[in-house]
Amino acid sequence: MPHCEIIMSYCNSNVKRCKVKNALFVEAGICYIDGMKKALLGKNTGISHRISDIRKTLGITQQKFAEDLKISRAFASALEHNTRTIHDRYIKMICLTYGVNEKWLKTGKGTMFEEGSDYKLEEVISNFKKLDEHLQDYVLKQIRLALEYQDKIKDQKD
Repeated sequence: MPHCEIIMSYCNSNVKRCKVKNALFVEAGICYIDGMKKALLGKNTGISHRISDIRKTLGITQQKFAEDLKISRAFASALEHNTRTIHDRYIKMICLTYGVNEKWLKTGKGTMFEEGSDYKLEEVISNFKKLDEHLQDYVLKQIRLALEYQDKIKDQKD
């Protein structure tokens, strides 16, 4: 590899300007040569792949994912397809919103979700707070009815 100097940070990798044909290289293999994207850029690898895995594991659409993070659906898609830089603020937002293990998201090491994180409960509480008082009462009534139904089914099995 030709002699390179680090000129900026990109997706937790170092971008280097090489002294050959005005090329920029990223250690992970992403490279720009004469302004054209080459190699891994645009392929679903590394952190982009893990972002996609999170969304699919949670069973949510890109639109819902985007709404939760207060970004556009197009930007959410770009994050998943490695066509946009994934800044730390987006990593933090994903981790806080969904209880994702930041180390896993950045490196792939460890478990996807933080220990003790209950995403479903956090989502219910967050969405419940957004409802007006009448809808909150309706949701509580539905939860009580669902619990009664569950108890009835359980009693029938016993």
